[in-house]
Amino acid sequence: TRQDSGGRAHLQLGGFRYISEEGARNALEYRYSGCDNSLMYRYFCSPLAEVLVRWCVPIWVAPNLITCLGLLPSLLGHGLIWYYCQDLRSPCPRWSWAVVGACTFIYQTLDNMDGKQARRTGTSSPLGLMLDHGADALNIVLSTLNVMAMLQVGNAPHECFLVYLASATPFFFATWEEYYTGSLYLGVFNGPTDGVLILCASQLVCAFVEDYTAWWGSEVVAGTGISHRHFAIGFYLICVFGTVLANFAAVLRVAGFQARRFGKTLLDIAPFVASLGGGGFWLLRTASGAQVFARQPRLIFWLLGFAFIKLAVHLQLAHICGEA
Repeated sequence: TRQDSGGRAHLQLGGFRYISEEGARNALEYRYSGCDNSLMYRYFCSPLAEVLVRWCVPIWVAPNLITCLGLLPSLLGHGLIWYYCQDLRSPCPRWSWAVVGACTFIYQTLDNMDGKQARRTGTSSPLGLMLDHGADALNIVLSTLNVMAMLQVGNAPHECFLVYLASATPFFFATWEEYYTGSLYLGVFNGPTDGVLILCASQLVCAFVEDYTAWWGSEVVAGTGISHRHFAIGFYLICVFGTVLANFAAVLRVAGFQARRFGKTLLDIAPFVASLGGGGFWLLRTASGAQVFARQPRLIFWLLGFAFIKLAVHLQLAHICGEA
């Protein structure tokens, strides 16, 4: 802790200020607000998590421990696909996709269980929210690389970038909306619930079809020229476009129609947009980006992914602490 010239205390790491003393006080008073309106969450995911917490989790287990344990299946699934498909275009054994599908579902279930355990034990905290949000942001990067390998797009940098765009963008903009509205609102059809379940189903398809690489390249409807791969990417991009429009509408309702005030909200998303634009330009329009992608495509998206994680977590921290 250090003091600035005005005598105000700040929590710092090295020379960078993370939380002011006022922000630390605000964090202690923070109360989470949010809702998931997905029918699958209401009638399947939430009841399942409730039963598992009640019957399988001792009262002494910390919810943050459940959050950390939830990362283990996600890391296992990512490591398994990385082992067989480092270049994002080599086929994996069919059984590996069954394992990854199970890991994805287990992660989602544990992600639902930690909040229920926190409410059950009365131990909800800003730290738990930050840990949960950081774990979710990391899982976005892990699962995105798995999706690239599943769709076999290692030869197509444009398609890889679109997959990354469809994964990171809705997460960041949902965090941005929460920062201004004070609540995390998930619609009737949303990524954290329905999108993850669709991903689980897609991974199980890869496990049970005879040749999943050929299946993703085959046409959805004969004669249309639209493959299952392109249909999946297009479907997610359309969903993301609608989700981001809803995020903008929610923030606009809070900020009002004053250009100056709404302009301030746009400044908060500028670093993320810059990371997308800069990363996309380097990958798709420069010789060095093409060379790195040809040799180690995963490195590019880990680079973009770490920038995304840092930006999303910092925005969530600012929301919790009530700081700009």
